[in-house]
Amino acid sequence: MTTSDDTIMKEQPRHRWGRGRPSRPRLAVFLGTAGLGVAGVVGAGLALPLPAPVAGAATTRPLVRGKVASLGTGSFTLTQGVATITVDVSPTTTYADAAVSAASLATLSAGSRVAVKGTLAGTNVVDATAVRILQARPLVRGKVASLGTGNFTLTRGVATITVDVGPTTTYADAAVSGASFATLSVGRRVAVEGTLAGTNLVDASRVRIVTRTPRRGLPVLRAGEARLGAGLGRVRGAVAFIPLSCQGGACRGTLRLSVTELVTLRRGRSIVHRDELVPAGVASYAMAAGPNHLVAVRLEPRALAALVHARGRRLTATATILAAGRPSVVEHLELLA
Repeated sequence: MTTSDDTIMKEQPRHRWGRGRPSRPRLAVFLGTAGLGVAGVVGAGLALPLPAPVAGAATTRPLVRGKVASLGTGSFTLTQGVATITVDVSPTTTYADAAVSAASLATLSAGSRVAVKGTLAGTNVVDATAVRILQARPLVRGKVASLGTGNFTLTRGVATITVDVGPTTTYADAAVSGASFATLSVGRRVAVEGTLAGTNLVDASRVRIVTRTPRRGLPVLRAGEARLGAGLGRVRGAVAFIPLSCQGGACRGTLRLSVTELVTLRRGRSIVHRDELVPAGVASYAMAAGPNHLVAVRLEPRALAALVHARGRRLTATATILAAGRPSVVEHLELLA
C-alpha cells in the first residue's frame, strides 16, 4: 500500500469470527488536494433522482391511486391530490374487488377509491391493464333488522339506524354475482358507505354484505352452501340443536358433530392426560335460504357424558358440514347443556 500527499487509501482490518461483530471490509478513500470527496459531489448538485414512469412502460405496482371523479365510455377520471387523471380501459383490462365475485367497469362509482396498473400514455393519461377497487371505511356496520321500500334498518349495539337507498346505491356480496337490494335479508351483517343525513339516518352510496370469513383456508360461502349460524349449540336432554345458515338457495347435506374428551391413561408408573376426539352424533339437513336454522343432532352417550362433566356444562364441539359435490367444511362452536 502506497501513500502520497494527494491520496490516502487505507483498508480497514477484518473482524475475526468469534471476536466481536463480524463485518465486511470497508475501504476509506479520501481525496485530498483534488477536492472531490462525497461532500463535494453532493454540494455540486449531482444527486440522482428516483426513476419516473416512462411512457409506454408497463408497471407491476400501481401506477396511480385515487378517487373516481367521473365515469365515461371506455374511460374514467380520478383525482390524486390536485391532479385529475384520465384512465383509459379496454376489453383486456381486468378488475378486482374483494367484495364482488365478478368485478367490472360497472362496479365503479363516483367516489370509489382505486389503484390502477398500466402504462403512461401521456400527461395525466393512463392506459389501464388492471384496476383494483379499494375498500373504503364504512360509515356504519350492523345487522339488518327489517326491510322496507327504499330503506332498511340495522342494529348496532343498542342503536337502531335507518339506511335510505336509491337508484344509484350499489351493492356488493362476495358470495353473489350481481348483488342488489333483494340480496339483503334479516339477520345479514352489512357495512354501509354514504353520508349522515340525520340522527341515526344514513343515505347509502354503497352497501356491502359481509360474508363470514372462512377458517383455515376454506372457500368463500357460495349459493347453496351451509355454514354454522350465530349463537351456541343448545342441548336439551340428549339432543343438540345446532344453528346453520344457508346462503342463496336450498341447502342439503349431513352434519357430523364430535367433541374433545380429556382421557387419563396409566403408562407404567406415570399418569398421562391427553385429548381424544369423540364422535358425538350425525344428522341430515334440508333447508331453505336464511340464517340460523336449527338442526337436531342426537348425541352419543359418551359425548353426552363428556358434556355433563365439563366445567359449566359447556364444551367445544367440532362440526363437519358435508354436501354432495362440495368440499367439507369444518367449524367449531360451543355446546351448552
